[in-house]
Amino acid sequence: MMRDNKGSKVPTVSVILPTYNRAEIVKRSILSVLNQTYKDFELIIIDDASTDKTRMIVEELGDTRIKYLRNRQNLGPAASRNIGIKASRGIFIAFQDSDDEWRPDKLKKQVETIEKENNKIGVIYSGTIRRFKNNYYYIKAPRNILNKRDVFQRIIPTPSVLVKRECIEKCGFFDKSFPALEEWDLWIRINRYYKFRYLDKLQVISNYTSSSLSTNRIVLAKATFKILLKHINEFISRPVVL
Repeated sequence: MMRDNKGSKVPTVSVILPTYNRAEIVKRSILSVLNQTYKDFELIIIDDASTDKTRMIVEELGDTRIKYLRNRQNLGPAASRNIGIKASRGIFIAFQDSDDEWRPDKLKKQVETIEKENNKIGVIYSGTIRRFKNNYYYIKAPRNILNKRDVFQRIIPTPSVLVKRECIEKCGFFDKSFPALEEWDLWIRINRYYKFRYLDKLQVISNYTSSSLSTNRIVLAKATFKILLKHINEFISRPVVL
C-alpha cells in the first residue's frame, strides 16, 4: 500500500461496484470482493438511486474498506462506474457487477501477473463462467488480443478485468451514451495504445438474472450497432467474423 502527498494510505486496487435495486443478491457479490486473499484494495459501491434496502445491506457489513456512494437519480451502470472511478485512488481498477462473484484469488493472481509484465500491458482479464440455475456455461473471450484484432471479435466481461488507471486517464471513461456494451467500446479504445493479457484461470462466476441488460436482445442490438458506427474505420481495417 502506497501513501499520497498527505501521508494517507492509498490502496493498490480500487474495486468499482455499481448496483441498482438488488438488495437480495448484492451482498453475495460484495462478500466475494471482501473475501479476496489479496487485501490491499478499496471497494467503492455506487448505489444508483435504489429504492430497496441496498444501503442497509451495505451498512450492516461494517467493513472499513467499503466506500458507499449514492446517486440522487438513476444514471445507469456506465455513469455509475465513472463516478466510482473518479472517487477511487488505486493504481489498478477492477470492476464487479452486483449479480456476479469472484473466486477468492482473483485479485491476487491478476495483480501478481500484471506487475511482472512490461509496462505496455494495460489490462489483464480472466476466464468467466455463466451460472443459470444449476447449469454452468463457459463464456468465451479472446485469449490473445496482443495483435489488436481479437478485441473486435468477442467482448471481455467487465468483472473479469483488472486495468491500470493510466489506461482510463489516457483513453477516457465509459461512454454513458451506450445502452449496453459500454465496456466493449472502452476496451477498443484502450487497445489502441495498450496490450491486453489473458490469465487462463476461471475467476468469475456470472449469475444469470432476468433484470440484466445482457438478456435484452433489443438493447444489445442497438448497442452493437452503435459500436459499429463509432469504430467503423477500425472494423473496416481489421476484418473479423463477429
